[in-house]
Amino acid sequence: MPRLHYIAMSGATARLRELDELADDLANQATPGYRAVTYAFSTAIDEEILGNKQAEKDAPMRQVLPVETSVVRQDGPAVRTGRPLDVRPTEGTWLSVQQADGTVTYTRDGRMQVGVDGFLRVGHNKVLGVNAEPIAVDPGTVPFIDERGRVFAGERESGRLGLFQLPGELQRVGPAQVLPRKGQAVTVDGTVTVGAIDGSNANGLDSTISMISAQRSYEQSLQALQTVQKLDDKANEIGRPRG
Repeated sequence: MPRLHYIAMSGATARLRELDELADDLANQATPGYRAVTYAFSTAIDEEILGNKQAEKDAPMRQVLPVETSVVRQDGPAVRTGRPLDVRPTEGTWLSVQQADGTVTYTRDGRMQVGVDGFLRVGHNKVLGVNAEPIAVDPGTVPFIDERGRVFAGERESGRLGLFQLPGELQRVGPAQVLPRKGQAVTVDGTVTVGAIDGSNANGLDSTISMISAQRSYEQSLQALQTVQKLDDKANEIGRPRG
């Protein structure tokens, strides 16, 4: 019986995690650059059981695991803004940004602004140029970006946006930020659409349907757990000595 308990509980936990991700998709339908994540499921043998010699004589304990397959790469819809610092990278390319701790991540959220320190930023993150250095603009100037990704402050070029292709599967590290699971980002000579941004690629209808299915599976796992508990209680009752 403990094995059945374990399988049912791990299945419920996996579905609960999927529900959390689907809730993120629904909440971020309007978040520029947001990337949805697809999930699959598999079973795995518990590593603790594998290390138990006594347990090797028995059937291995299994659990249900959520497997994050990949970030959905499909571009979101183009959203026109008209702002000279809003850009939408060429299809399949990504901007690079530097977080406060120095970590470099990649995004298609092109809503840029100049921070009080003079650095070009997306949110709180510094935008990196082709030289992997943050791009700064001269104070008192009105910056703009051309289709080649060159950043101008007045008549002087302050830098050029770094555009990258990311190999293999991607890991989402923020609503609109990703990292390649393996391999390195590759610099490309891409272009940007100025005055537009890349919208969220989360589909509200698909997410709602998937959420209903995941909710049903979660409830079935809980029902299975309750059934196993009842059978366990019944077995204990039958085995209890009667006076």
